[in-house]
Amino acid sequence: MLDIDDLKEYNDQYGHQYGDEILKTAANFMAKEVGFENICRYEGEEFLALLPAGSLDEIGGMAENLKRALNDFGSQRGTPELTVSIGAAPKGELTFYETLPAADTRLCAAKNGGKNKTSCKFT
Repeated sequence: MLDIDDLKEYNDQYGHQYGDEILKTAANFMAKEVGFENICRYEGEEFLALLPAGSLDEIGGMAENLKRALNDFGSQRGTPELTVSIGAAPKGELTFYETLPAADTRLCAAKNGGKNKTSCKFT
């Protein structure tokens, strides 16, 4: 799960068209990394990516690549850095409906850890 940190503040300061551009850019960056067929907008400023099986290093690396790409978005437009928080959870033997809350918990941990973080530790 990926959440765009403080999107409301961007909307308030730069307008909703800018916020929409952020959402489209985030979707495009994610699609380039994992494929359009594997992502969806989950709610508000959150996206969900369903990834094929991968190691913790691969998934963590993908999350960091997405974070860096989106961090550059604001600086390319002369606005403050865009930050995102990312949480990941392995499906393993769980159902999708059991995995989703685990990813959301890790996303909350990333946000509570100061935002612009990834939380992909699998235990």
